Amino acid sequence: MVAGLLARRAWRACPRRDARRWSSTSTRQHLFTVYGNGGQQDLIDHAAALSSRVAATQDALVILASRSHARWLTDTDFMSEFLSSVTNPAEDQEIHVVAAAVDGLLPQNPFTKARQGFSICRGTLDGLLPGLWTGDAAPTTSRGVEGDAALFFETKCRLTSAAPASSPLTVTVPLANTVFQNNRQSTLLASRWRRSETGRLLELAKMVSKQTQNVSYAGDGTPRPTAAVHLPFGPVTVPRVIAAGLGNIVRQIEVDGAPTPASRELEDAVQALYDRWAARGHPLQGPLSVWAVVIPPGAVDEAGLSGLAAWQKDVASRPDMASELQATGQASELVVPLLQKGARVYRVLSGGGGWGKKAGLLSLEPDTKFAMPGDEEGLDSFMRSFAGGDAESHDLDVVAPGSVIQYYVQPLLEEKAASGGDEIFTTGAAFGTSRWFTEDVASGGGVNSDWTATPGLFGGVSEMGLYISDGQAGAGGGLMQTKLSVPDTFIRV
Repeated sequence: MVAGLLARRAWRACPRRDARRWSSTSTRQHLFTVYGNGGQQDLIDHAAALSSRVAATQDALVILASRSHARWLTDTDFMSEFLSSVTNPAEDQEIHVVAAAVDGLLPQNPFTKARQGFSICRGTLDGLLPGLWTGDAAPTTSRGVEGDAALFFETKCRLTSAAPASSPLTVTVPLANTVFQNNRQSTLLASRWRRSETGRLLELAKMVSKQTQNVSYAGDGTPRPTAAVHLPFGPVTVPRVIAAGLGNIVRQIEVDGAPTPASRELEDAVQALYDRWAARGHPLQGPLSVWAVVIPPGAVDEAGLSGLAAWQKDVASRPDMASELQATGQASELVVPLLQKGARVYRVLSGGGGWGKKAGLLSLEPDTKFAMPGDEEGLDSFMRSFAGGDAESHDLDVVAPGSVIQYYVQPLLEEKAASGGDEIFTTGAAFGTSRWFTEDVASGGGVNSDWTATPGLFGGVSEMGLYISDGQAGAGGGLMQTKLSVPDTFIRV
């Protein structure tokens, strides 16, 4: 119940534009998802039924398959049958396809397991996959390309209403590791298909493995002016000014005007959290993940800091786990606007202990964007900081004296408590990260159908997290660019 309430609240905060006005100026895209784990022929039949009214001019598709079905994407015979069933091209028309394996498809709601199946977005080549056949790509091999791969979804909406209209949101979705499914580290394939001489099936004309691909998501004709963000975590400390730090290491924060080891207050807060949850009958088993929100100087005023501090007290005063989880719903109101101003969310990697100048250091995960092989920007940033360079002079520096930091955790949620609830993801597109996934087992070619079709829905889930950006500098001077690795985070665009 709480999960459904939180999700509905987040999505209601995201109104839609007038559909008729949008459709007259943009290319409408066709979305559908088929959930399940049945046989290939049954999947083809379900997909064909959802594609019967798609215009023949839509000559491009993006296919997201759950990791358990990654092998199907490299099965040329299956792909030929599948694509032939969902397209109706003219005799001489080519079909362009980007097929990717993600960790899972959209769950029932943000707190339930990611599901298996196939999710499809169809449009025109220029509208959906601009530049598909330009840039670097490797001929497909049994091992694919080395390194991680990702899809960059360039949307028509903004993160918040305060963002410039010229700064649409880009959501980067890292793909699944599919080594155990098809011997590829990641599966991202671009292919071109032509109608065979018999006219019934599409034949493969070209296939390449890719590391990244831009996808221009315009939606089904009713896009949202702003994204809806579900970010389920709550603060365990009040916001503090960073007094000293280097690269991705926070050394000291200001407490009551005096420099204090960065981890001291956090250690006390986490212990109090352990005790509070244990007293409620929910003792924590194992380590607790912690995130830091780092706000650049000038991005938040005293009223904003007071609001964040009051939120921390509200979360700590909740009488039970359900209401504590419900209190995290304020993140969409208090944290997301700060991201637009240059704030970033970092996972705390390690810290605490030590002595002397090393006492109480905290190490933050420095990632703010998807890293390509050979990308050395993060190392360059650290070296500049070590050499005494201006920490605010580069958008990838993590900590800088004068920035504000606040620590967050995710309230406990038992899997059995999240097994039900309302179906939240029903239309549009959404992307997220989940803590629970269905079993990685794909059915063979059996005849028993186990598929459920959902028209008008597209999206996927990454176990690694999401990256969001808009390329615009916020009030604090930093780019709106961050990684969101908090489990059960979802963005509807």
